[in-house]
Order: sequence, then C-alpha cells, then structure tokens
Amino acid sequence: MKPSDAAPHAEGPDAPAPAAQPGDGTPDPADLAADAAYAHEEAIRRADAALRTYTLSEDGWRTGPSATLQRMLADLLHWCDDTQRDFGTVLARARDLHATERGTDA
Repeated sequence: MKPSDAAPHAEGPDAPAPAAQPGDGTPDPADLAADAAYAHEEAIRRADAALRTYTLSEDGWRTGPSATLQRMLADLLHWCDDTQRDFGTVLARARDLHATERGTDA
C-alpha cells in the first residue's frame, strides 16, 4: 500500500464520525433538532385545540373536565385502532406487491 493510500491514524472503529460537509446530503443535526422542536410544538398546539374543542362543547360543559378528558382519550384510542388497522391493510398489500416484484426482478 502506498503511503498516500494509508488511512490517517484517527480513523478506525473508535474514531469520531466525520463532520457533515455542506452539500454532502447529510442533514445538519441543528436543523434536525429544530425540526423536531417545531413538530413537538405543533403537536402541542393541535392537542390544545382538541382539548379546548372537547372542553368547550356542550357535552364538555355538562360532564366536567375529568369525564371530558376520558371521552377524548377514548376517541383517540378509537382513532388509533382505525389508523393501525388501515395501516396494517395497506402494509400487507405493499408487502404482497413487493414480493411479486422481487419474484419478477430475478
């Protein structure tokens, strides 16, 4: 091996990962953190809006905060069940399509 091809001493399994270079396609960690913070804040705003909608509804005024929160959480669980079921159906179809395409790619 020529000296110019040798790896620098800092490289190896314990070496730090190279820093992202502009334009190399690697996302900037600061941008990722900012995106995550923004998404978190948006989720909080949506949850707050949902709670206000439930709380300020006619049923919300009649039943009180605890019962309103229980109702909202039950509705969210129903939504999660529906979403998971729908996702499972689409995922199964995608897996079938993938298997078919892999069988014809050979």
